Amino acid sequence: MADRIQIRRDTASNWTSVNPVLADGEIGLERDTSQFKIGNGTAAWSSLPYGGIQGPAPSYGNITGTLADQTDLQAALDAKAPLVNPDFTGNVTLGGALTETIKQLSTTYEALNPLDGTLQTHVLNGNTTYVDALQNGQAMTLMIEDGAGYTVAWPAITWVNDGGSAPTLATSGTTVVVLWKAFAVLYGALVGDGS
Repeated sequence: MADRIQIRRDTASNWTSVNPVLADGEIGLERDTSQFKIGNGTAAWSSLPYGGIQGPAPSYGNITGTLADQTDLQAALDAKAPLVNPDFTGNVTLGGALTETIKQLSTTYEALNPLDGTLQTHVLNGNTTYVDALQNGQAMTLMIEDGAGYTVAWPAITWVNDGGSAPTLATSGTTVVVLWKAFAVLYGALVGDGS
């Protein structure tokens, strides 16, 4: 076969920066993502949807910047912007479940940081010190198993139940504590004591 067909191709960033208008039926391939678009003769690259059989979905990473709502999020994904830790300033509607990251703590000196996971578990293996690493507006759930009667040194926390005292850890089952920070004050509440 003597004839060869070549598809117009470039990197995703070059397609976005040049933003050409593909001819009607012309295919443009992103070499680095294996995604493609088919031109209609009038719309610029950034306005075209990605085409049919696309291969593996691109990896978007995390989302940066401030997003007013889920429309901004979709626009960022469509543009394949380099994305890290979005801030939403408006309402966000989720069409399904929200899945939290679960972090397993394992040492006797642990920073309580929701960025590591908003649901954290800890099977104590000795007397333990927790350090406050929450920022204003952050919250997390901490599930502690203490079958041996170890002690916990908490950071400065305003406990909103149990008479304002730190909870007594259950020696069987799980003690569940919710922590949140507002106006530079760390708050805590006992949710369950394993009984």
